[in-house]
Amino acid sequence: GLKVYRTAAFGSGIISSFVFFISSFIFLLRRRKTYDIIHVHLVSGHALSAILLKLFFGKKILVKFGGARSTGDIGTSLSRPLGRLKLFIVRRFFNAFAAPSREVYDEIISFGFNKNKISIIPNGVDTDLFRPVSCPEKSSIRKVLNLEEKDFVCVYTGRIEMGKGIELALKAWEKMPDNAVLLIVGTGSLLEKFERDVIRKNIIFAGFRKNIQDYLAA
Repeated sequence: GLKVYRTAAFGSGIISSFVFFISSFIFLLRRRKTYDIIHVHLVSGHALSAILLKLFFGKKILVKFGGARSTGDIGTSLSRPLGRLKLFIVRRFFNAFAAPSREVYDEIISFGFNKNKISIIPNGVDTDLFRPVSCPEKSSIRKVLNLEEKDFVCVYTGRIEMGKGIELALKAWEKMPDNAVLLIVGTGSLLEKFERDVIRKNIIFAGFRKNIQDYLAA
């Protein structure tokens, strides 16, 4: 029931970040009388937009860090020009920070963020949709997905990108027996490469799916 507004972002690298910064700032500026808090998801161009709204209009701002290591907000920022400066600015001006895990929390702390401003808030799960199923339900779902009832099934759901560990899972699966099935559900820039390079029958690339709960239940 919530409205979703999309601001402009095009190009890549610094150009994309700059366009996103400008478009999100204009959006927030025009609607400044309709909100009190800005929740920034990931440390991107819109984080700097939020800081300007705080300085000009006293808005409270918080940022949620999305991950750790090379693909997390700290790692990706440090790999880009002016990334260290961006992190310094975010650390200085944001009122609060949210970390989805202890690993992310520890990484933020190690970079000098004030631990008194950080809360660990795990990502939520709809337990009505994602729940354990009975053996008959599992058997029925496997038939629909063309999976053998006797197979050992492991499922990955998410983006098909570096840093997710998919390449390690694929390598490990070379040592698994044929009745051990690896289901990879999702899409991303590496999907075509993996589909081209991996030809084992017990590794299935399901692509983008809306019924993720069925694959996990299976």
